[in-house]
Amino acid sequence: MLFDTERHEVVSALDFGTMTEGTPLYDFGDGCCSACDEAEESERNWRKISFSLEKFQVFSEGYLHSAKSILDEKERSFLAESVLLLALELALRFLEDSLRGDVYFALERPDDSLVRAGGRSLWPKTSKRSSRR
Repeated sequence: MLFDTERHEVVSALDFGTMTEGTPLYDFGDGCCSACDEAEESERNWRKISFSLEKFQVFSEGYLHSAKSILDEKERSFLAESVLLLALELALRFLEDSLRGDVYFALERPDDSLVRAGGRSLWPKTSKRSSRR
């Protein structure tokens, strides 16, 4: 977190987990995974798990407004796919952690990694627009 020392408030959050050399698609995909998830990460009722297409649209527009100049045409064409790639990667990391005895991720319950892996794998089937219209 970056803080404004005069106003004593958070002005930005940094995710060092995806800071690597390479394409910004990792950052975009990871950000969308966090911003567009409609349920808690360890939600056990899979009917509540969904990926918000409305949030994705808003996130995408904001990201492109700020980062358009650093993305080439090919990267812009793969923004949506990067979210699926990062969701799959995260699901596999949760599954691996479960198989290794839950040694990496902080857990509230013993089977949280397995539950989280299942939840991420459902996103392509649960993408939806809000019914608040």
